[in-house]
Amino acid sequence: MAFLDKQRIRGYGRYFLMRAGGFDMFNGQRVEDSHGTNGEAIKNHYMRDFKNAERFKPKNTPVRQKFNGYVNFHFNPEVDLPVIMEHGLSDQLTLSSLIRQSGIPSAEIQTDVKNQYNRKRITVTHTEFKPIQMVAYDTVDSMWVSVLMAAYQHLFMNPSGKFQPGSGAGDPLLPVQTPHDIVPGEVPSGDGSGFASFNDSFDSNFMGLRLQPQAVRNFIDSIDIVQYHGQKCIKYTLFRPMITNFEIDGIDHSSSEANLITMDITYENFAMQPIINEFISEDDLQRFSDFNRGHWSRLRDGDPNVEEIPGGSRSNARPLSIESRSESFTDNVNRNKQNAWLGNFANNSTAGKTGNKENPVEQGAKKDSSLQEDDSQPQGKRMTQAEIDEMNALTDQYNADQAAAAGFGGGGSA
Repeated sequence: MAFLDKQRIRGYGRYFLMRAGGFDMFNGQRVEDSHGTNGEAIKNHYMRDFKNAERFKPKNTPVRQKFNGYVNFHFNPEVDLPVIMEHGLSDQLTLSSLIRQSGIPSAEIQTDVKNQYNRKRITVTHTEFKPIQMVAYDTVDSMWVSVLMAAYQHLFMNPSGKFQPGSGAGDPLLPVQTPHDIVPGEVPSGDGSGFASFNDSFDSNFMGLRLQPQAVRNFIDSIDIVQYHGQKCIKYTLFRPMITNFEIDGIDHSSSEANLITMDITYENFAMQPIINEFISEDDLQRFSDFNRGHWSRLRDGDPNVEEIPGGSRSNARPLSIESRSESFTDNVNRNKQNAWLGNFANNSTAGKTGNKENPVEQGAKKDSSLQEDDSQPQGKRMTQAEIDEMNALTDQYNADQAAAAGFGGGGSA
């Protein structure tokens, strides 16, 4: 390939123009193959025109920003929520919007290293879910404090029924006196007279666990942690979460910072929702201040006041990489599929070579597992009764000869 000269290519920078085999070359491709952007078929080479690399810019698939996210709490419909949550969706959106920071669920796969002769093998035992931490703002209406105390009261009797009205109308509530049931009022006399049972005066409902039916066992059914960009989102769902610890900021006269509530949340399971980069629901869009203006619908339906530009500029608004898609790895795997895979070992088949199907084995070539293996006989051949009698006679003769040589045979003297 011979070098010709160097010239400036308008709109793209300085490149080398080469000639090989009678064709003008540009970036390793024939100049005759390059073309404009609009209305022409796409070629297979990289630099077909000066805007071909536009699709590789970071703006098409940008890095996620930490502040682009929110958390949704799905409470058990069978439990009683605080009065401040009686307005339904609007209150739930407010509660969700007060979350300042939230972690993402994660799994730690537990393994064990085993020795297979002189090789190491990593075996999987189980998985552990790491608790996440959330931080919420403590507002003057005490929304989050009310929810946390309701969740605490849902599990324990400790905060229930601990205040009583004052002696007069308008008096503040007074704390209920803790029962003095540590020592019985009377000591048993031994003859049964004057005995006061300790359990008779003990109030077991004053403190301790609150027993709940199975339907209301969990205060929160699930939690959705959502990360979004351009109205497209990805959701992580925590199943049967439980707030195991919460800490409310106290009083500090030397600080003007906002009061925060820190929560530790554990969960029984988590999963990523199958549809990735789906549009945020209209209910969730109401948390944003300009929802009522309707501008959010232009990204989905287009703007009727703007005509399409030739070449499909509207299609560049959402690159294919962030179009909604459904992942197959989130599908159910039932026991039938697992049993079919385990059946390969019993069927003497090898996964991958036979597509997890049973290898056909001729009836005559199958091993008869009812026969005891004998290295001296062909596998699967049964000895006749005459052969067995002959083998026993030879064994007896051999034992007699050995006993006679040792001086124990025939009952005679040595």
